[in-house]
Amino acid sequence: MGWLVRREATAPGVYLEPQRLLAAVGAARFERQDEPFVHYRAFDRDEAEAHQLVFASLAVSDEVVGYGGPLNLLVAVDRRGVVRRVALLSSKETPPT
Repeated sequence: MGWLVRREATAPGVYLEPQRLLAAVGAARFERQDEPFVHYRAFDRDEAEAHQLVFASLAVSDEVVGYGGPLNLLVAVDRRGVVRRVALLSSKETPPT
């Protein structure tokens, strides 16, 4: 993960609410980790090893941008490094007309 840049943990949009995590990934439980950046380990029921890692893109970089500025994406990656979900958390994009 050498290409990841650690952002300040106080940056807006870095922490994810439990309801948002549950809706996005549907795991039985989550554990927040603050190093090397804020992320959440997702566990299925009775599992000792996390099956997914979930984070907000702003926890890693502010260089994910659209026309209106930075985008904050929820990203879920499985044990093999396969991206399982990407969802928009926030943006300043103009809504379509």
